[in-house]
Amino acid sequence: MEYTFKTAEEARKLVDDLLIRVGRLPYNHDLHRFGHNISALVRDLSQLEVYARRTHPRSRYHTEYKKLRETIMNSIKHLDQLILIAQLMA
Repeated sequence: MEYTFKTAEEARKLVDDLLIRVGRLPYNHDLHRFGHNISALVRDLSQLEVYARRTHPRSRYHTEYKKLRETIMNSIKHLDQLILIAQLMA
């Protein structure tokens, strides 16, 4: 699965797909919570994306946007790996 995205909208689609996969697992409470935490980060990313579009490219919003984007990408990869492990255990 491809985990790169450029906008918060693409990140939202990835997280929604992962939450659907989590919902299919027989034991999913912790993974479900992890997925919703990533969703909250994506919401923050969308706000930063708006601020970054409105400001100068060297503003702090651009650096915060890039950091949060990397964090979300790593979290999505980690959640996908945890889902794979849970599917193999089921």
